[in-house]
Amino acid sequence: MCFLRVHEPRRLLKRPPRALPVNVIITNPKREDEFAEIVNQLWAEAVELYRSGESLILSPEAEAIAVGKREEYTERDPMEGLVYDYVNRKFPADWFDLCYADRRDFADRTGVYVEGTEIRDDFCTFEIWVDCLGNKRTDFNSARARQMSNIMKRLGFKPVGQRYVKCYGKQTTFVRVREADSK
Repeated sequence: MCFLRVHEPRRLLKRPPRALPVNVIITNPKREDEFAEIVNQLWAEAVELYRSGESLILSPEAEAIAVGKREEYTERDPMEGLVYDYVNRKFPADWFDLCYADRRDFADRTGVYVEGTEIRDDFCTFEIWVDCLGNKRTDFNSARARQMSNIMKRLGFKPVGQRYVKCYGKQTTFVRVREADSK
């Protein structure tokens, strides 16, 4: 396990760190030479624990705590809330038969639109970019695809590879992970 020392608790990281963030509050600052001694002592204790058989793998409970801590220090995408609302709505049964303007009216809850009846479990990143967020198709690129993928993962969806999606062609698709699926 690697630890990440965070001096500024309000400063968020762009993506989840692979290390465990540890908030450091300095109440009694040490001189640099004293700090080096403390670091050496910590490494010596870590090595001793390793040699005595201490596991390097976190228990499931400790991993859950670590994930929560990483999330606290990870910057949220401002579009995440819009995407969350979109993927948790009920969609019309004929969603992919609707024209673009009707899909946008539905996403924005404006104009004349039909209330949905079905919860969907799969979405592609291109659909999120265009239908959910109302962006131009031509503005979608690999950086935007990664951004949409990260949002979908944070919302509990998992990638299932490339699939044909009506209106969008072959796209990277994400499916909702249900509690029963994750066990």
